[in-house]
Amino acid sequence: MADRFPGAAFFAQGGGEIGNNKANFRALAAAAGVPTLPGRTCRSIAEATEATGALLQDFESGAVVVKQAHNGAGVGNQLLVRDPEMAVDHVGARHLHHLAPGPEGIAAYWAKRWPWASGEGRWPVVIEEFAPGADAVYSEHYASDAGTRATETGRLLYVGRRLSHQVVPLDGVTEPVRAALLDGGTRLAEAYRAFGYRGHLSADALVLPDDSVVFTEVNAQVSGSLHIYQSIAHGIVDVTAAPARQVVEYHVPPTWAVPSFAAFLASLEDLGLAYDPATRTGVIVSMPAIPLAPGEPVQFVFCLAYDPAEGHAGAFDRLDARFASVPAGTYDASQHIGTGAVSFSS
Repeated sequence: MADRFPGAAFFAQGGGEIGNNKANFRALAAAAGVPTLPGRTCRSIAEATEATGALLQDFESGAVVVKQAHNGAGVGNQLLVRDPEMAVDHVGARHLHHLAPGPEGIAAYWAKRWPWASGEGRWPVVIEEFAPGADAVYSEHYASDAGTRATETGRLLYVGRRLSHQVVPLDGVTEPVRAALLDGGTRLAEAYRAFGYRGHLSADALVLPDDSVVFTEVNAQVSGSLHIYQSIAHGIVDVTAAPARQVVEYHVPPTWAVPSFAAFLASLEDLGLAYDPATRTGVIVSMPAIPLAPGEPVQFVFCLAYDPAEGHAGAFDRLDARFASVPAGTYDASQHIGTGAVSFSS
């Protein structure tokens, strides 16, 4: 497939691992002159213990983030806190650990968690300073043989330390912040292109309270937002046309019990929520609806195109009233991944 697959030789030799390793990212960002949070790449329990203690001592936040080299959607991140009040929602770390006082607490943590963090010793582990009050943003790019180009910028929002939704295009930032995000994302895209990566990549970053921008990782792969803004928001709904439209993507919540794809489609027709090309509003299912096991409710992802003046909460509430069967608070949210929404607008 080399004539139809840019970078085929690179990927055939395991190159995808190079671009999607969070430890490699810190080295590549340093080489490209892209700012990152203070942190260390550790290859042993001893290094991790020393780095954790040093970061907790040197910075006022009193918290650090531990990152697996490979994992996504915050599943591979753990927030270590001295003060339980630092357990805030906006950080992309699915797991939380309250450190016991003193060096003994740090040593005990790593004695237990090093196998998880390192993949049984297979990968290095990243430990970074935690930045409270930061906004999570990203700059997506495309790398080709001819160069790189920026494709989209956006914001990530977290609830309960899990991704709740993302908004595209990025708004509510100053022009210097936007320029710093695009500059850093471009530098990273060029670095990744230089070592052979080809395709879409997303440079994740944080806007700190002082409006400085630091980068946290690169996802060198087709992102979870590409299909929404490229194929649905622009290709189907055309959010740039008048009247204005926006698109939000939801995962089926764990409180819902949708018996089948056919039942969902029938409910859309019954509720008047099926996508209507004339009004450019309604629901578009964006991921196959499949049961996790035979006879179980189906799990899938769907988009909702709507008039921004009206919002999308009303339509979602009607679906919620139809399918909600598990009372909120009676399920373990930590067992479910991706129960939020992804928002896009022109």
